[in-house]
Amino acid sequence: MTAGVISEMSKASSFLDILEDHIKTHTGSRISRSKYGVGKDIGGVIYVHKNYASEVVPPEIWKSATSLVPKGFTYNTIVYSPKVHTIRFDEAPDFDKAREPIPGDIITINYETGFVDKMKHSDSIWHHKWLWVKDDYKGFDVDASREWSRKWTSKFKETAIGRLSHWKQQLSKYGIE
Repeated sequence: MTAGVISEMSKASSFLDILEDHIKTHTGSRISRSKYGVGKDIGGVIYVHKNYASEVVPPEIWKSATSLVPKGFTYNTIVYSPKVHTIRFDEAPDFDKAREPIPGDIITINYETGFVDKMKHSDSIWHHKWLWVKDDYKGFDVDASREWSRKWTSKFKETAIGRLSHWKQQLSKYGIE
């Protein structure tokens, strides 16, 4: 090992910091894909694009849950909650187009009991959609999405959750477009 690499290793919080350029939240937490290599993990709940659901959800659970999705309901993303035995199917109509997409119409299914929660609508926004897919995803520019996350997280001083109107106010506050 060269002296430069050793010096960089001593500055890094871990060897992974040398290998990857991690994006961090305002509190210093790393923003990275779930343990499955795809998906956004928030407290053990995995948000993932439907193309990668089979990499996160066990096959027998996926088969059970998808058989209960009402006919004609189209979804782009899912939210897998193994602790409470549910999969939420999200319409996510602007997932490929919007920087911060919305869930849209949602249906939650308990794959153990077979209970199908009635359709609801959510206009919350999601951040870091690049986590939900792999780098080979063709629906949007994954690298550009990752760079967008890097740009705004480097400037924000608080958590950026909520509705689109609040998000736009925060972008304006920090001079980000």
